[in-house]
Amino acid sequence: MQTIPGSSLVPYTPPVCEGTGGIAYEFWAGASPRAVEVDQLPAGTAPTSTSTLSSFSAPANVAENYFARLRGYLCVPMSGMYRFHLSADDRAELQLSTDESPANKRRIAYQRLATAPGEYGAFPTQQSELIYLEAGRRYYIEATLREFEFRDHLTVAWTMPDGTMQTIPGSSLVPYTSGSMAATGTGVKAVAPEATLGAFTASPNPFQDKAKISFSVATSEDVRLEVYNLQGKLMQTLYTGKAEPGKAYEYEFDGSKYVNGVYICRITVGGKTTVKRLLLAR
Repeated sequence: MQTIPGSSLVPYTPPVCEGTGGIAYEFWAGASPRAVEVDQLPAGTAPTSTSTLSSFSAPANVAENYFARLRGYLCVPMSGMYRFHLSADDRAELQLSTDESPANKRRIAYQRLATAPGEYGAFPTQQSELIYLEAGRRYYIEATLREFEFRDHLTVAWTMPDGTMQTIPGSSLVPYTSGSMAATGTGVKAVAPEATLGAFTASPNPFQDKAKISFSVATSEDVRLEVYNLQGKLMQTLYTGKAEPGKAYEYEFDGSKYVNGVYICRITVGGKTTVKRLLLAR
């Protein structure tokens, strides 16, 4: 009997997505004076130019009166809660999908007035809420810019679960291509089918020591129910196995040994993940 030697151990490497290295950039020159909102970007016409950027930061001071779009797939280096920050001149918005499908994107940050480069705190809408993201999965992300005159720039940063704030690097981005939605391979999941999760509840919430987690499924599926802290550390696995439709499943999360704060209850049903926040407050 002996302590396991280092020669028999390999450090854990978080899963990464294939194809990382940058984000797609599209530029439309000569915007119509009537098109003043970012959602009036002329997506139906071919852009004036395209390129791939090495980070989530658009070229600055390149022209006047134009639209630009940066889009691709986000691949986070660790599971946990992320906050996104937007800085642009003039108007811009940032959208993030719940998976790799653009159809599921939603606006998480925006600004209607210009800020200086790297200025993320001028307006509350420049910052997103905390969003749970899972390492090894791809999330479609898109930023759009409407430039009028004088300065022009756009940068997207994030605050990671460990507190690090930085411009999103190319190592966490995959450029968007129209055919990539069907891609499969290591760290890349095909578009998920319709969710088969039925009820998913937690009570009480907030809770003092213990919370009951309940779920049901619409079809027979493999299910995994877990609780993580905000740093992405697995705290408890509550259930793993096959779940049958028409049956209510209930499990208890015991937080009596944990510190107060927010925890993430994550359920994966047939490959599709849903999360719920739990607040431990004694």
